[in-house]
Amino acid sequence: MSVDWSSELATVQAAPIAYLVVLVPIALGIWAALNWRYKGIIEKLKGVIDGLKEDNTRHQARLKEYRENVGAGSPTEVGARIKRLEDTIRYTVGSEWEPLKQAQIDLLATQLSKLQKHRVQLMYRNRNGRALAESFRTAFEKAGWTVPTFVIAPDFENGIFVGPQWEETEKIRSIVEETTGLSVSFFG
Repeated sequence: MSVDWSSELATVQAAPIAYLVVLVPIALGIWAALNWRYKGIIEKLKGVIDGLKEDNTRHQARLKEYRENVGAGSPTEVGARIKRLEDTIRYTVGSEWEPLKQAQIDLLATQLSKLQKHRVQLMYRNRNGRALAESFRTAFEKAGWTVPTFVIAPDFENGIFVGPQWEETEKIRSIVEETTGLSVSFFG
């Protein structure tokens, strides 16, 4: 079926007002529906944009406050500075040393009792090392060694030390490492 456009055009030309009366309300209805729909979308997007602008303003204020409080520097530099501060605190204050368990004390005492007895000086750096020092004292005394009062040695480095290095201290270091699992270094 082919459409004869010339006859259709002749019909519209014969009654143009009737066609306009029908087409204009249809066109206006379509335009009104589209306008209503897209106006809602546009308003919603304007709200999203306004929200993002508020977020950006808030983040800019937080960034300014961060820069004022922390000083200039990238997050990596600030992180490095915080790590140095934490290390300084850990070095100054130390961290808690767990005391030896009873089985470790018994095993250490058994191994130490095989060595020639000496006077032993136990030192700890601050209160965080006292419980561990007490458990070492218990093991040495149980093995028959003489352990005088404790000495607080705040200038010591973190760790467990024996020394100076000679044959007997090497044996003590090996026994302590084997029985406790702690790392022991020499000093002096």
